[in-house]
Amino acid sequence: MTPEPVADHGQTIAPPAGKVIGFIDDKSEYEAFAKAVLAAGFPAAAITALYGEEGIHLLQRLKDNSFFFGDSEDNVIHLSIRELEQGHYAAAVEVADRQQAVQIADLAKPYGGHGFKYFGTWVSAYDLNCAWPSLPQRLFHPSTFFSGSRFVAEQSRELDQAISALTTEILKLSPLEDDALEPLNVTIRNALSRLALAIVAQASNTVAQGNQTQEMRHEEAMPVAPNM
Repeated sequence: MTPEPVADHGQTIAPPAGKVIGFIDDKSEYEAFAKAVLAAGFPAAAITALYGEEGIHLLQRLKDNSFFFGDSEDNVIHLSIRELEQGHYAAAVEVADRQQAVQIADLAKPYGGHGFKYFGTWVSAYDLNCAWPSLPQRLFHPSTFFSGSRFVAEQSRELDQAISALTTEILKLSPLEDDALEPLNVTIRNALSRLALAIVAQASNTVAQGNQTQEMRHEEAMPVAPNM
């Protein structure tokens, strides 16, 4: 059965992290896309669709109840609202990595899917219409390898699990219960994820600077051939 658009019951939906998000123009194309995703082996629970006024309210509530350090999350929320105002569908699919995100974007193309972006574990957007992320949205990691302007970023599942565990422990200190906890849960996870991103980015910069220093020392140590 094709997943129906999420109904608004006053809840706060999950932020973009770990999802590929894009847009499809009408109901028949969305349903065909969702069936293709299911046929590719993704579970129905991995698919989230937003549509109409209810979808707009859910997106606005996500924005109001979340704290984003970067612009990519706010941008996709504003873009999603504009798409929904035009009667289009916003579709999000939970994926394990960028490879699966590209697979989802490819599945959407025959049905007019457009604007698909992948939000990695640390919520940096990958534009799937490009081979590599744009500079302001790079995801750094200590194991990042640079080749000109290209890079390959490895994500840490262990870090994501640690963030989830820490969020759970923090929520235990709150007097809130049940549905009232969800906005706080979203805010805490988002803040911890961004803190982790900032730490990792600094570590990556330190590694890059260290490599540059080593290269300079190597060049200085190279023997100079005498003039003939």
